[in-house]
Amino acid sequence: MAQKRSNSRFVVLILLCCSMTWVACQDHQQKAKRKQMEEKFDWSPGVGVANLYPMELYHCSFIYPDGGSIGPAAPNLENGTWGQENGSSVVGDVLKPIPVALEISWLSYTENKFYKGHFQLPQDRILHLFKQGFKEMVRDDDGEYKLNHRDYNSIVAGMAPGGVVVIWVNGGAANVDIGRFQAVETKVRMEDFAPSAFTNDQTKYVKAMMKEDKEVVDNLAKNGVPFGLWDKYRERFMQRPVFKFDPAHHIKINNIHVSYFNGEKEVLYFGEWAKNEFKLRARVKELRLGWTDSSAGKMKNYVLEMKFDEAEMFRAYKEVNGVNPDQNAELITEIDKANKYKVYLQVGNKKLELVHQKGQIYDDHVDK
Repeated sequence: MAQKRSNSRFVVLILLCCSMTWVACQDHQQKAKRKQMEEKFDWSPGVGVANLYPMELYHCSFIYPDGGSIGPAAPNLENGTWGQENGSSVVGDVLKPIPVALEISWLSYTENKFYKGHFQLPQDRILHLFKQGFKEMVRDDDGEYKLNHRDYNSIVAGMAPGGVVVIWVNGGAANVDIGRFQAVETKVRMEDFAPSAFTNDQTKYVKAMMKEDKEVVDNLAKNGVPFGLWDKYRERFMQRPVFKFDPAHHIKINNIHVSYFNGEKEVLYFGEWAKNEFKLRARVKELRLGWTDSSAGKMKNYVLEMKFDEAEMFRAYKEVNGVNPDQNAELITEIDKANKYKVYLQVGNKKLELVHQKGQIYDDHVDK
């Protein structure tokens, strides 16, 4: 009997210890979460649109963990660059918490429709990016390249036809797509949306605003609204950039800046370039390569800037990758002795020259 009582006390003690440990862990996690929510960073909210598909913002709030919020200005958003902000705000405190949600509504001119959405944001991922930052080789006043730490400094909500919303964490040279969300159609009284407008008729208002940009009108008449395009931009392929110089060159690569059709940007400084790993990346839109050449007995800096043709890039990725985006693809740039270049997309034995890209190599001279 005494043995049973002893065993019972032992079981109770074990359960009590487990319970106390669980409570302590929960308390630790809650404190860590509160600390995370209280961390603040220097960032600005922004909004943007796709080029030739203008919008007018009605409301936008990045919502803090405590329920507070901040929003950008409410401009007419026209002729934007996907992934970049058209309207931003510097109001409020310089240091701000990481937002946990986005509330947004707007009028899409090319569709003559209002959209709205309330979305939970991946706060942990945003926090990680703001803490981590990124590195970039920057040339000082003496012309020497030095590795600098950069911070992400804005969170941008991009709006596209069909109610598409994409969020990026941006840092100028580096942008990261952190999520795609779907807004829904809604109705807004024109008296509330534009109380000082010349008309309360939504259709008349949209037509009048559209008339101000002939390029938008002509594009809409010719191409309509390409629903689904902005989701295609987000398709990713296992790939890396490769640069092959003629043996006459004695080069050191300084920076590689890559922009993608999904609005992301990436910086590959010398450390990243040394690894040059295959990663899942969107289709390449623009590329900028900076290098130092000592082949002529003196140090000279050069830059190659390329802008790729969208239609050609879509065809190229489809042709060389087929239906398997996980194959290792290489975007190969060959630079000859005379600093002339060609660029290819290659997967295995499939190699396609990209002849419609536009670019140039120039001497990146700095006066001392």
